[in-house]
Amino acid sequence: MSIRQRLFVSLVSMLLPAVALLLVAVQYSMQIDIGHYLAEADQDQLEDAIPVVASFYDPKEGWQRVLSMMRPPPPGMMPSPEGMPRFPPEIMGLMPRLTLLDAQGHVLLGHVSHGELNWLRRPIRVQDKVVGWLVLRPQPPLPATSVGLYLKHQRMHLLLLGMLTLLLSAWVAWRIARYFMTPVHALQLGHQALRQGQLELRLPVDPKHELHQLLMNFNSLAESLQKNEAQRRSYVADIAHELRTPLAVLRAQLEAVQDGVSDFDDRMLRLLHEQVLQLAHLVADLQELAMADAGAQHYNRTLVLMDDLLRETAEGFSDSLQERQITLQMQLGLSGVQLLLDAQKMQQVIANILSNCRRYTETQGQLRLISRRLPQGVRLVIEDSGPGVPPWALPRIFDRFFRLEKSRARVAGGTGLGLSICKAVVEAQGGTIRAETSPLGGLAIIMEFDTNLRQKII
Repeated sequence: MSIRQRLFVSLVSMLLPAVALLLVAVQYSMQIDIGHYLAEADQDQLEDAIPVVASFYDPKEGWQRVLSMMRPPPPGMMPSPEGMPRFPPEIMGLMPRLTLLDAQGHVLLGHVSHGELNWLRRPIRVQDKVVGWLVLRPQPPLPATSVGLYLKHQRMHLLLLGMLTLLLSAWVAWRIARYFMTPVHALQLGHQALRQGQLELRLPVDPKHELHQLLMNFNSLAESLQKNEAQRRSYVADIAHELRTPLAVLRAQLEAVQDGVSDFDDRMLRLLHEQVLQLAHLVADLQELAMADAGAQHYNRTLVLMDDLLRETAEGFSDSLQERQITLQMQLGLSGVQLLLDAQKMQQVIANILSNCRRYTETQGQLRLISRRLPQGVRLVIEDSGPGVPPWALPRIFDRFFRLEKSRARVAGGTGLGLSICKAVVEAQGGTIRAETSPLGGLAIIMEFDTNLRQKII
């Protein structure tokens, strides 16, 4: 049985006893109400009959006149002449059920047992004196009357109405089950499609549906899987491309030595050694990124004076910057500020960014290192004078193997993983990193850390 059928059966199972209980309650309530209505009608008729009967009472003759009026004529006798007083028709209709008692409770007319005296019994007063009692017997059982037939007809009507209500409820339950299960069925088909590798699948989303958020989450998941799959393929292709170049150089040089075209001298040995180092550097970067993705990186966090760390790292590049006639400016504003960071890894991050700036900044350019306080943190900025990066490329600066000019980067010795490693290290320690256009005309790398994370000002 499908989920839709189970939901339909569940709804109908809840509606069926509810409808049956409603019909029974309506039938019982109708029967009770009719009984109350008949009792109230008898009471009203009895109240109306008492003053009429009392008006024919004669204090001298007593109840003789009333008895002659209430008794039917004997068999064979003529009815009362037209001029004789009579009770109204509505009272005459009650005569078979009326009993007249005197003031002491003796039966004057009618038959009533002792137990029936508890039925409708009202005093008859003349001049504020009780001269008798009038008792009204109950009506015959309902099934023997037209009211009983009415109840029978109403019972049939209620049964028919209950069947129609149940059919309508079943139709509504089926519609509700279909309404809620349509996106679930779509999710099942989508799941099967994802398992088969159809990552481009997107489910239609109706914002008015209660389950639209679930469908949006599925589409978001499918989009993430598609993006991750594309990145994985891109990474594999990029890694193969990066490994192919040094391996091709090694193979070409070794084959040249084997064929006797080149001599295995110091120059050849140095060239092979450089290619091996490039391979080792690439493998080390890939291993570091893999560990960062798996959360296996170990961070030895201590309180670090940020300005001292920036100054010491920048001093290590002073000679190489002077060779390219690049001016270094430092605007440090975090005197005495300590952050809980891994000093060695943060030094690697800063050194990596400075190395990229030195590599790509034009000769006689500018390099600026800035640190400043924020209301709830600190900001570190490393910017150069260019050449700059197009705005469309800024969000992709930290993507793995991303290069604006792959040939130029390869000649310069980069692997395209440095900024990706920097991003992983900074974010793993609770910071953020982004790229913007520098006021100097080049690229600005901005890092921010929250000083509320156990920071200490000396």
